[in-house]
Order: sequence, then C-alpha cells, then structure tokens
Amino acid sequence: MKTFTLPNFMLFFPILLFLLLIEKSETHAQIWNWQETITDNPCPGDSLGSIEISFTWFNPPPNYWIEWSTGAINTQNIYSLPAGEYSVTISGTFVGQVFDYDFTVGVVNEINVSDSIIHATTLGGNNGEIHLNASGGSGNYNYAWGQGETTSSISNLYAGVYYVTISDTLTCAADVEMAYYVNSPIPTGWEVTPTNTSHTIFIETSTCVEIGDSTLSKGSLIGVFREEGGQDVCKGYCFWNQQETMIPVFVPETLSVYNYYQWYETVEYKVYEPNVSTDYNAHPCCNMSYGPVCMNIGPSSTYGEISCIFVENSYSQTISLSPGWGTFSVALDPDPANFEDVFAPIFSQVKIIKDINGLVYWPEYNVNFLGNVEVGKGYQIKTLSAQSITVTGTHIFPEIIPLHLHTGWNLFGYYSNTSSGHVSFFSSGVYNLIIAKTATGHIYWPLYGLGYTWYLVPGESYWAKMSAPATFYLPPHNCNQ
Repeated sequence: MKTFTLPNFMLFFPILLFLLLIEKSETHAQIWNWQETITDNPCPGDSLGSIEISFTWFNPPPNYWIEWSTGAINTQNIYSLPAGEYSVTISGTFVGQVFDYDFTVGVVNEINVSDSIIHATTLGGNNGEIHLNASGGSGNYNYAWGQGETTSSISNLYAGVYYVTISDTLTCAADVEMAYYVNSPIPTGWEVTPTNTSHTIFIETSTCVEIGDSTLSKGSLIGVFREEGGQDVCKGYCFWNQQETMIPVFVPETLSVYNYYQWYETVEYKVYEPNVSTDYNAHPCCNMSYGPVCMNIGPSSTYGEISCIFVENSYSQTISLSPGWGTFSVALDPDPANFEDVFAPIFSQVKIIKDINGLVYWPEYNVNFLGNVEVGKGYQIKTLSAQSITVTGTHIFPEIIPLHLHTGWNLFGYYSNTSSGHVSFFSSGVYNLIIAKTATGHIYWPLYGLGYTWYLVPGESYWAKMSAPATFYLPPHNCNQ
C-alpha cells in the first residue's frame, strides 16, 4: 500500500488557521446598538448633569475597559457633572482598535444677556446709562443691581463699575452675575500708557476713600503715579462710585519679581475730586497677607487689597461732656495735641482732667502733668456745665493700631468710629480679662457670664482689669459715619 506523507508545514496548518480566526475575531470587534443619554444642568453653575451609555458587542472581546475623562473607570454612567466637554475611551483585548466618544453637558435654561452702555459725557457727571436685554432661560427675569435697582435699565450713572445679578423663575443666577463699566473723560495728566505687564489693586465696597471728613464723591478717580523724567506719570486708575473695583497698574515689561518691590516703593497715590476739579496726594492702607505693598503680583499669597485711602488734611471729632464727672477719648491724632490748646475753648468750665495713673491737667492752677492728648488713652474729666468740644487732627487707622492692656486696671480710649459689642471686642483676650466696665456702670464679667449687652463707642473710655497682658484690635473707621 502506498503511503502519502504531508509536508512538514502542513502539519501546522490547523494551528495557523485557529490563530487567524482569533485574530480576525479580535480585530473586527465592533460596538453595536450604541445609546447615550445626556442630562443637562438645570441652571448655570450646577453640577447635576450626567452621561449614561449602553452598547452591545459584535464579536465581543474577552475583556474590555471603559475610561472616562473625569477619571472614572469601568462604569457606563457618570454623574454630578458641571457643564462642559467630556469623553470616554473603550479598549480591550482586540488588536489596534480603541473606541472614543465625546459628549457635551450643557445648561437647560441658560440666560443670555446683550447690553448697551452710554458713558457719562462729563468728568464727574451722572448722565451714564446701562440697558440690558435678557433672553433664554424660563423668562420673567429679575434684575438685582448693587445699588438696589430692579429694572433692566438704569440711568443717571456716574463713571464706575456697576454689578447686576439676573435670574429667572428657576432662579438660575449663578452664571449671570455681571459687571458693567461706565466711563467718562479723564483729567489732564491721568493718561495711561499700557504695557504687556500689569498688577492689580483691589478696592472693596467697604473701603474708606476720604478727603478729610468727607467721602470721595461718585465719579471720582483713584490712581497710581510714579515720578519719571521730573513729572508724575499715571500708571493706572479707576473710577470710584463706592462699589468694589480694581486698579490695573502697568509696570515695565522687564521688571522681575526681585526688583518689583523696589519699583513699587517709588509710586504714590492720588485721588481726583471732580466737584472741586482738584488732585490730592493720597495714602493707602494696605491689607495683604504678605509684603508691604498694595498690589497683587500674582501668587495667592500676595493678594493686594486696599482697606482705606485718605488725604492728609484736617479731620474733626466732636466730644460731648455732661456736667460733673465723665470720660472721653479721641479717635484721631490731635493737632494741636497739648491739653491747654485742645480745651482752650472751654477752659473756664473744666475743673480737672486725670488719667488712671493720677496725672492731671488742672487749668485753674495752670498745672499740666498729662502733656498731650494721646490716642488709645482714656481720661476722666470733671466739668462745671454741659459742654461740647471739637477736636481736630489727622486720620488714624484703628485696625492697624494695637491696643495693649497690661496686668491690673487699665483706662483705655476707644478710637474707632465703628462701635463694637463688648463680647466681640474682648473675645481675642477674654481669658485674660477679669472684668470690664463703663463710666455708666455697665459691666462685663466673663468668668460668671455677667453683663448686659453694651457697646464700645468712639470718644468714650472704659475700664478693664486684666489677669495678664493682652492685645486687642479695633475695627476700621466706617466711612458712612
């Protein structure tokens, strides 16, 4: 019988055929019956969106993986999504095939706003206007302006920034909080040459901007200047209408962070009051977590903010005195400060003034062991009749002048025009406070929880007995007082 022998390569044919079938199965794996469900957010700013997918395989692979752009893995559904773009990648034990899908999660009722702004035509004028037209959303729009208006258009506006929040019946307001700027002509010498590098100074709504006893009027300017070539050159400004705003300060493009502070030390502040068409040199009070400057140079640790801006001219404080014994203090730096000069207008009615150490001003006998009236000190005074005296002087910053109370009894003056509740004022050193009291007999005895509600007010003095020294800080002056 004749025997046929297969060539050696034919012996491996079944194995090769099997491997080819596997490879064909893997390379032709396909997704079928793809379905996706996208849920948009009801309001801007929400994170309530979701993406759900489902599918079947044609020639399914033994294993596959799902990976979302959010980092979620091996899940067909993702939830709690803000509006934005998302993607999913599906891969597995198939050769050369990766399935990518993109999705967009939106907002169901997003509000769109168009605007028309009419700028003030004169410096310090108030003929500016802002007109808004909202669309989208669910309709029935509500407007809430920072100044209290509730209409889509506002008029009689000074130069400055104006904030509005627009909501609809779904109260979807998170993405429609907007700022609009009304401009006006600027005074000569306030022109700015922009550079590619700028830093920011933030000014809050609560910031005190004062010229003497008066608040800077709306439509005024606040600017940063630097002497260059013998002239003051404006590096940035903003219009002030008593709303939160900012000053972009343009600096040399080659200025590095290492010599930034030196450059800053050469700048000065000015305000322009259009009511009197006058520039004033001004001084800022900086509130920063790092560094002695008011400008933000970028990192979060150097957030630049101004808590007050003032012009160094005369301030005044009126002190009312009842007949007999009373107390007083000052909330400014007196000028003149000598007791003889301060009390000269009521010289004949002052019997005696003394401090807690027994030093006196005794006008009847021309005795003055007290010297000058000092900020932070409390005084007792005896007058022959009810009197009122006006003390003049320069601005102080209560929030940066610490009040140090020593062990034992203290008689201190309250030097902010913003009153404080007794509990909040003493909170930072309450563990060292034995008892505090007023000239009218109100007490605060924290160990026993005794004391009716009372307030520390400007121009008054208070007693405090301490078991150990403590330091307190007064709140800033209130510009509206």
